[in-house]
Amino acid sequence: MDLTHVPTGTVVHSESERSQQDNKRRALLPLRSRLWQNLQEKDKASRDAVRKDMVGRGERSDKIWTVQYQNERVTYHPTGKKFRLKEYLSGDYEV
Repeated sequence: MDLTHVPTGTVVHSESERSQQDNKRRALLPLRSRLWQNLQEKDKASRDAVRKDMVGRGERSDKIWTVQYQNERVTYHPTGKKFRLKEYLSGDYEV
């Protein structure tokens, strides 16, 4: 007996029992399991994609602040504004 889940095209084959009803019952368990596994994989992939967008790539272009101690300068990259290090550390700046 072959069972096919039409929306996904998943096919399960069972010939272990003598009657067609028993084969159908036996084939439903692996079919359900495969469908559940596919659903879990899709959910995980969508969660991973959202998390990856939140985290970023970790490259230099993802930086928001750059602190240059040797030049005593702080740069806020989204606007391009630069501040003196003492102003930044004391909180006397506006972005």
